[in-house]
Amino acid sequence: MPISQGRNLAGVAQDVALGVQGQQLVADLHGKYYEQAKRGSLWYASTVVAGLAVPISTTTAPTVMLWNPDQSGVNAVLGRFTASYVSGTSVATSIGLSFAARAGSIVATGAAITVFADNVVGTNTFNGLFGQGGVPKVRNSSQGTNTVTAGTWFKTLLGESALIATTAMNPYGATYDFDGEVIIPPGVAIWVTGAAASGALLAQTLSWVEVPV
Repeated sequence: MPISQGRNLAGVAQDVALGVQGQQLVADLHGKYYEQAKRGSLWYASTVVAGLAVPISTTTAPTVMLWNPDQSGVNAVLGRFTASYVSGTSVATSIGLSFAARAGSIVATGAAITVFADNVVGTNTFNGLFGQGGVPKVRNSSQGTNTVTAGTWFKTLLGESALIATTAMNPYGATYDFDGEVIIPPGVAIWVTGAAASGALLAQTLSWVEVPV
């Protein structure tokens, strides 16, 4: 195994292991979101523990929503979405995302967003570095009291099984890792929807990283 030499962030010379084709050999020191969490730029929004229903893709009343206002100065890079069954009778459907490309930065009659219930940091929005991070630049809501003019379905995330509340079976939950594939720029809003309304209540968490434009 060839050895090269480099310097770490403290300026100290260290040997670097190389593979037979000259590639640098590396190993993860922490999880892939560690650095962003440590910098205070990782955020996540959660529903109440009792959960909320996922609305149909044609809804104008999103329940879990991110809105990156114009002039925020950041891109919202989606991290993970998690949904877990809590109660009720569900239907077989897919869960995904809808968006509004011209969401602007104001809530008003005739605007793209006419009602928006902002989350409260420390109540339903949290920073990955607990006790730090200030306030997110991206507006977020997971309270189920928002209204949009229209939206377009653009991505499938998870599938939901049909489940009758009285049926004795294990609860289900699933996580989708975006792995950097969806970036919400300023002036765009996204929200969680389904091919059909879920019926059942799902506890949901959506995370994102704020990166300067």
